[in-house]
Amino acid sequence: MTSGARRATSSRAARGVAPRGEAPPSLTARILRDRIKWRLHHALLSVCPGYRSATRGGSRGCAGDGGGHVPGRLLERHPGKYSLYQTNEKVPYGSLLAFNVEDAADFDLMEQAILDSGYYEAPHIWPLRVDRDKRVMAEIVASLNQGGRVLELGCANGAVLEGLALRGIEFEGIDISRRALARASRAVRAHVHLGDVLTSDLSPGFDTIFGLDIFEHLNPNKLASYLLRLRELLADGGLLFANIPAFGIDEVFGEVFPRYLSEWDVDAAAGRPFRQLHADHEGYPISGHLIWADSSWWVGQFSSADFRRRTLIEVALHDKYDDYMAVHSPARRSFYVFSAGECPDEPEIVRRITRSRSLELMTLRRLETLAMLWR
Repeated sequence: MTSGARRATSSRAARGVAPRGEAPPSLTARILRDRIKWRLHHALLSVCPGYRSATRGGSRGCAGDGGGHVPGRLLERHPGKYSLYQTNEKVPYGSLLAFNVEDAADFDLMEQAILDSGYYEAPHIWPLRVDRDKRVMAEIVASLNQGGRVLELGCANGAVLEGLALRGIEFEGIDISRRALARASRAVRAHVHLGDVLTSDLSPGFDTIFGLDIFEHLNPNKLASYLLRLRELLADGGLLFANIPAFGIDEVFGEVFPRYLSEWDVDAAAGRPFRQLHADHEGYPISGHLIWADSSWWVGQFSSADFRRRTLIEVALHDKYDDYMAVHSPARRSFYVFSAGECPDEPEIVRRITRSRSLELMTLRRLETLAMLWR
């Protein structure tokens, strides 16, 4: 463990961050929600003929979901691909549904099913509002930028990019969702590309690239190609910021996402992505995540593409933002900063992060103080 990692670990308790081994509330709520939805769906199938006919027709069968793929249809097409698993003591909620990956072709099968269903065009998939979370992310990305162009991978409607526009930073974004891009504001619309970064005509030389909850959506069979493409686009010495739901204990950010299936421990020890994809009641992986993997596996994938982890920068960001993230966005604490090759400006970047004040955090503290006085 690096000295910076030790400082981050030792200061965790002092900052009030959830101890290792404790599931983040957002993840726990999601697991419980989908377990209930899955059981409710099958209970309705057994007792309600009207619900059974609706789910096998052409609509969702669930009020308010807005159309799209049919609940249970993926399960009906591939019933032998799913099993119920018992969660371990880290998230003791009993059983959950998972898609079983037997070989690499199963990742291709699931990716195609997600794309064919229009999963990423569903209204609930992309949180499109410009909120404090997006503004904080823009602030973090801006602190990493060394004066050049910035690229966001999976930018949706460009909510984070709006924060970069306000700072006068030159930026571009790319996303596959037409629905999300249609909601982009005038400030970012002309700078956003529709399509896949592998086949895009983006020009190299970006100073900073970032992806927020996007890498886990990629097909693991293609991940190496994506990372090599990003390495081509990022200038030597440039930085890549990746917010990923990485499981297990990491040397810098500890344990944000616990491995709540014992089967995942076997995969982590073998150095491979997990072969049980936690699925929702329709059979799709939770939030469309195709990669469920241990933190060490993720770091190894980036390292193979000549990305080098910058733990000193990560520690500086954790020291500055962990108090906020622990309360308002626990999953954001699972992030990495990589450089394209060496990063001679790392000490200066660390000093800039450490010495500069966060406008967003200062504003939040003032609002909290006013709320306390008002009470």
